[in-house]
Amino acid sequence: SAASSFEDVFVNGVWRPGACVGGTGLRVSGNNNQVSRLEIRNAYESGLNVSGNDARVLRNYIHDNGIRGKPELANYMHGIYCAGARTLIANNLIERNLAYGIHLYPSASSAHIFHNTVVQNGCRYWQAGIIVASGSSYASNNNLIGSNIVAFNSGWGVAARRYGAASSGNVTRGNIIFGNPTGALDLDPEMGMSNIENIQKDPLFFDAVAGDYQVRSGSPAIDTALVGWTVSPDFAGTSRPQGAAPDIGAFEKKPSY
Repeated sequence: SAASSFEDVFVNGVWRPGACVGGTGLRVSGNNNQVSRLEIRNAYESGLNVSGNDARVLRNYIHDNGIRGKPELANYMHGIYCAGARTLIANNLIERNLAYGIHLYPSASSAHIFHNTVVQNGCRYWQAGIIVASGSSYASNNNLIGSNIVAFNSGWGVAARRYGAASSGNVTRGNIIFGNPTGALDLDPEMGMSNIENIQKDPLFFDAVAGDYQVRSGSPAIDTALVGWTVSPDFAGTSRPQGAAPDIGAFEKKPSY
């Protein structure tokens, strides 16, 4: 199908108890699509569902998706659900979605998950900020998760789980993973997920209570992102890097902030 671009759009799901309403806030299929600078909230199920290949999901605010009061349905209520190949998910702020913040399943391959801030997602101890999973007879291979802040989610920080075929070539590297009460990493050996140079330190958000996820001076995020995996500009449109190297997470710290 023809490529599409969605930019500067506000997607606000509307539902009421007992109503028969739609599920996903925005569903994007086909190849070579771009979703950028959207706010997606209050969807009944996932905020964004991406299928097809070579999609780019950049600089979006995806939050508060999933119907509250229905935790038994939480496996369907993610910030971003991705099943395609070669998807780039970068510089997004993903918070307070009922299940996983970013869910790669059942056959995601060669996705690049870089420079996102994934916070306060989930309602169960076994859920995670970011998960790579296989399903049915499918494998999820060669997915790269790097330079993200994954903090204060309900269960795990980053997970890799086999529900289908064994997988290989997955990497989680150079992320800040902090304050996830069940643990930082839940990696099934049969998912082939390498754990490299992840940082378990407080990211020092400027004011998380007020929803300001920029980082303060002294944050371990500053100048420590993976240079070869950098995606610019950041969530707010600031070019990377502002210092000696790019910063981890969705926000690049300006020298004056």
